Amino acid sequence: MRIITLFILAFSFSTANAQIDTVNLKSLTQEFVDAFVGQDFEKLANMTHPNMIKMSGNLDFVKSDYEADYKVLQNMGFKFISGTVGSPGEIYQSGAEYLCFIPQRFTVELNGQKYISEIPVLATTMTNGKVWNFVTLDRQDQASISTFVPSYEERMGWPELTNMEAIDN
Repeated sequence: MRIITLFILAFSFSTANAQIDTVNLKSLTQEFVDAFVGQDFEKLANMTHPNMIKMSGNLDFVKSDYEADYKVLQNMGFKFISGTVGSPGEIYQSGAEYLCFIPQRFTVELNGQKYISEIPVLATTMTNGKVWNFVTLDRQDQASISTFVPSYEERMGWPELTNMEAIDN
């Protein structure tokens, strides 16, 4: 009986994972990346996890925060050239929410040198993958993320942050 129960549980989990459209996940993550590169701060704010918006006060504050961050980077000399999305990691279910880490890869220019900068994003959905919301993890860590996304669980691990790498111009 225990083996049957374990099989049913394993099948249920894999079936839940199979229902998530990773093509849509990757496409929406690319929209999020494109919004950052294209400085569409309103779109970025609208795609942000609802708890981040709620805890920040409102959508306008989140939009202003993205804009301020971008301007700080510009003032430091960073120019965002393009952005791509890597392959989604494992999709975890926590209650009614699905969560997944995805790498964002930005090509940036600084002082005439091009670099690749990889910043992970946490994608979440409560609509079985139809709509995804995002939290960029450059200002979050494993200890603080559950404040903003209570469904995050330690079993999901944490993506490694990497340094920018110089590339040929």
